[in-house]
Amino acid sequence: MLSIRTILHPTDFSENSRYAFRVACSLAERFTARLILLHVIPASVALRSQGLKSSPRVAAEDQDASKVQYAWPQPLNQKISVEHRVAAGESSGEILRIAQGSNCHLIVMGTHGRTGLQRVLMGSIAEAVLRKSVCPVLTVKTPHAFTASVTGDQSDRPDQEKRATLRIQCILMPTDFSPQSDYAFEVACSLAEEYAARLILLHVIPASAVPFPTKPSFNPLESADVDHERAIRLAATAEQECLCRASCGRGRCAR
Repeated sequence: MLSIRTILHPTDFSENSRYAFRVACSLAERFTARLILLHVIPASVALRSQGLKSSPRVAAEDQDASKVQYAWPQPLNQKISVEHRVAAGESSGEILRIAQGSNCHLIVMGTHGRTGLQRVLMGSIAEAVLRKSVCPVLTVKTPHAFTASVTGDQSDRPDQEKRATLRIQCILMPTDFSPQSDYAFEVACSLAEEYAARLILLHVIPASAVPFPTKPSFNPLESADVDHERAIRLAATAEQECLCRASCGRGRCAR
């Protein structure tokens, strides 16, 4: 099973990043992992900051004074090992650099930033990190209910957050049964096992490959362009590791 010892959580300190932070903390607690919080500032801003001289990338990261300027979120479990990093430069590049340099096993980040242009940029940063990262990346979309709770009455927010302990009950893993999907399958099984969650393996085939109306004898796995034996082994492995259900859909993948 997957070993997660170091988790990187990039943050812009927005309300939308709070939920991704909770997910990162939950994973760090479950896997007894080190949690690195990273905030990236534009290099132009870093150059104007006091004390940043020749190399803003190195200086911003090493300067302890810059770290106390930010309202870092705090985990509810004080036993979680947390490190704070500040880097200067292009966001996705710095996230990838820190992840590789710190030997991170997982990156947990939100899909959007604050509002407007920053919201769009955060989405593009997450996409760039997803495409280029050498370690698994978990992108987190903030549920509407959580957004409403943190933008409403602030008086009892700490109690609300303590009661709202993160639980992962069901995991969906789309797969094309390719060798490249093996690592994603390993990550999904590890999470399902750790959280005692239900794991759903989903394979989607093009609607054009399915006769309509569907014949009773139609087997989607045999008709699709997949390794049938490999698909059976994948489902069998998942059933042994955790509570798993296999499903085959027809139509467009994203839907």
